[in-house]
Amino acid sequence: MARSAPTPTVSRRQLLAGTMGALGVHVVTSGPAAASTSATADHAALETFDYAGVRLLPSRWKAQQDEVADDFARVPSDNYLRGFRIRAGLPAPGEELGGWYSDDIFHNFGQIVSGLARFHAGSGRTDLAEKVAELVTGFAECIEPDGYFFYTRHPNSPHYVYEKVVCGLLDAWLYCGVTDALPALERVTAWALDPAHLGRVREHGGGWEGEWYTLSENLYRAYLATGDTTYRDFAQVWEYRSLWDRFYAGEDYFQTPDGQPVAAYHAYSHVNSLSGLGAGYRVTGDEYYLTALRNAYDVIRVTQCWATGGYGPFEQLLPERAAIAATLEPWHNHFETQCGSWAALKVSKYLVTATGEARYGDWAEQMLYNGVGASIGMSPDGRVQYYSAYSPRGGRKVNSAPWSCCTGTRSQGVADYTDQVFLRGDRKLLVNLFLPARVEWPTDEGLLVARVVTRFPTEDRVRLVVDAAPHVPFTLGFRVPGWVAGRPRLTVNGRGSKAAPDAHGWMTATRTWRPGDEVAVDLPMALRVHRVLEDQAAPAAVTYGPVSVAYAGTRNPVADMGPEQLVARSRRHRQDELSWQVAGTSLKARPYFAFGPGERYFLHLDPDAGLYIGLDGDWGSLPFVSVTSYPGDTATCEFEGTGVRVAWFELDSAGIVEVDVDGEPALEIDQYGPANGTIRETAVTDLPRGRHTVVLRNSGRKNPLSTGIGINVIDITLDGPAETKARSRRALTAAEQATVRALARGEGVR
Repeated sequence: MARSAPTPTVSRRQLLAGTMGALGVHVVTSGPAAASTSATADHAALETFDYAGVRLLPSRWKAQQDEVADDFARVPSDNYLRGFRIRAGLPAPGEELGGWYSDDIFHNFGQIVSGLARFHAGSGRTDLAEKVAELVTGFAECIEPDGYFFYTRHPNSPHYVYEKVVCGLLDAWLYCGVTDALPALERVTAWALDPAHLGRVREHGGGWEGEWYTLSENLYRAYLATGDTTYRDFAQVWEYRSLWDRFYAGEDYFQTPDGQPVAAYHAYSHVNSLSGLGAGYRVTGDEYYLTALRNAYDVIRVTQCWATGGYGPFEQLLPERAAIAATLEPWHNHFETQCGSWAALKVSKYLVTATGEARYGDWAEQMLYNGVGASIGMSPDGRVQYYSAYSPRGGRKVNSAPWSCCTGTRSQGVADYTDQVFLRGDRKLLVNLFLPARVEWPTDEGLLVARVVTRFPTEDRVRLVVDAAPHVPFTLGFRVPGWVAGRPRLTVNGRGSKAAPDAHGWMTATRTWRPGDEVAVDLPMALRVHRVLEDQAAPAAVTYGPVSVAYAGTRNPVADMGPEQLVARSRRHRQDELSWQVAGTSLKARPYFAFGPGERYFLHLDPDAGLYIGLDGDWGSLPFVSVTSYPGDTATCEFEGTGVRVAWFELDSAGIVEVDVDGEPALEIDQYGPANGTIRETAVTDLPRGRHTVVLRNSGRKNPLSTGIGINVIDITLDGPAETKARSRRALTAAEQATVRALARGEGVR
C-alpha cells in the first residue's frame, strides 16, 4: 500500500474516546444549539487515559479481567495460528481450536489479539505482550503476496474479519509496540482496497456482504495513529450514511433510503456501526457525526433497551416496543451478551469524552454490572455466555457456540473496564465507573496519583483518595448517574459540601490537594420497578441503582402477587452484601451478576408467565422456535400437574425426539413430515398429580425419508384447563421454513 504524506502526529491517548420526537427522545439539531456543545480543538471535551497509568485494584471485576486474560493467554499460539499456516502452506504444529474458529465463521483472531493487547496495557503483564507479538509475527508470515490473510479459503464474512484484523493489528502496535503489526496492517489493507477482493455493494441493513458498515471506526483509528490518509479515505468508503442520516435528521430509522420499511436490523452490528460516528468525529470535528451519534444513543436507549441496558432480542432491533416485549415470553436469546456489551461500551465512551456529559457513562456502567461483567466464565473449548436470558418464565446462564464472535469480543469488553474508570480534562480528574482503581497521571504541573476506594454497589459511597498531587488547584469529582434515588452528597476530608451536580452531570471539588486528602460522594440507591410496556403492569424488571436484581428459585415468584407488591415486600437481607428477602416468604433476590452457571433466576416478573424450558447444548433460536441439530442436546421442563403438551413444527429435515419423564423413557416423537412448517402437538398425559420433569433429547436418529436429524420445540404447556400462558402459534412463512429447515440440517450460523 503506497503511503500518502502523513498529517501531524496525533497522541496515542487521543485515539480512543470514549420518529424520535414522538417517542419522547431528545433530538439534537445542527446549528447554534449543537455548536454550543462543541468540543475542544482536538474534538474531545474529556479524555480517557487510554490505559496508561491506570490499574484496577482487587474487586470482582478485576478478578474477571485476570481470569479472561488467562483464558486466552493459556491457549498455545500454535493453535491460534494453525489454520493460517495450513492455508499458507507452512508447517502447522498445534491443534485446531474447533467451532467457529476452525470453520472460519466470523473469525475472531483479530479480536483476541486486540483483547490481549489491551489487557497488557491495563496490567503491564509482559507475558501478554509477548503473546501478542508471537501471534502477530506468526500471522504476518501467513499473509500471501497479494495480501490475502484469512484463516481459510472460505471465510464466511470477509468484511467482518478484515475489520477485526485491522483492530487487532492496530492495538498490537499501540499497546504492545509490535513492530510487525503496521506492515501487516498495510498489506491486508492493500488487499482490501481492491474492490475485486472486498466487495462494495454496501446494501442497507447488511445484505450479502454482511457487516460492511462497521469498518469505518477502526480505519479512522488507524489514520489517527499513523497519519496515513489512505486509512481515512478508506474509512469514508464504509460510512453508513443511509442509516446515520436518519439519526442525524431525527427521522424514523426503520426505513430504507427509498422509503421502504425495515422489519428488523441485526442488533449488535448496527449499534457497533455507531462507533464509526464517534471515530469520525474524533478525526474531523464535523458536528454531523456527533449529532447523529447523540440522537442514535437516545432513541436506542429509550426504545430498544431492557432495564439491564441489554438490547436486541434474537439479535434484532425491532421497530415496535410491543414486538420487543413479546420476545420476552418464549426463550433465552434476549441480549447478545459479549458483542452487544462491547458495542455499548464503545458508544458510551465516545459520547462521554466528546461531549463531557456524565449521562453517557450510564450505559457503560450497565454493561459492567448486567452485561459482559455479569456473564459466567469461558469454557475450555471456547464457549462463552453468548446470550442473556431475561424471560419471566425464568433463565439460566449457559455457555454456547465454541470460539464464536462473542468469544472474541469478550476479551475486548472485559479489558475495556480499565479505560473507563477515570476521565481527565484540563486540571480535572473525574471518576466515571465506580471500580476500585488507581491512576498515576504525570500532568504538566506535576504528578497526580489517586485511588478509587469503594465497595460499590454493596455500599453507595465512592471515595477518591489522593496519594500525590501537584501544588496547584485541581478539580476532582464523580459522575452523577441517571439512576440516583435521592440527592447525592459530596464530602471533602469528611466534611459536607454544598456542591450540586454541574450542568454536565458531575459533582466536583476544586482545591490544592495534599497526600491523604479525599473526596467522596454518596449516591443513594433504591429498588425500582421497570415496566417493559408503560401501560402494562407486567412483565417488569427490578433494579437497584445500576444493578439488575433477579429473584432466585424455580417457581414463578409473582405467581400470587404483582411485581410492585413483590418489590414493596423486599427487604435488604444483610447490609454487608447485596441481597433481599421478601417479607413473609422464603423468596430471596440478589444481583443478576451474582448468579452462577446453571442457577435458575427470574429477571423479569409476570404472574401469567408460562413454563420454563431449559435448553442445553447448541440450540439455535428464532422468536417462534428453537432448533438443534446436535445429538444429545436437550430441552427440559419442570411442572406441577398431570401432563404437558409439546408443540413443534413438522419438517422434512427433522429427526426423532426421545422423551423422558421423571428420568424414565416415555415416548418418541418423529418430527419428520412433508408438510413443512405445520404445527403439531404431542401430549404427555395421565401422570400422577404432582411435580414432574420432562426432557426432550435429540436422538441423533431420523426417519429414512428425512434430510436431517434436527429437532425443534415451539413450546411446552400444561395439559388441561389449568394451562398457563402459551406462545402465540402460527404456521411458518416460506422464508422461515427455509431457515428452520437449514438449522435442522446443521447448516448456517446461529
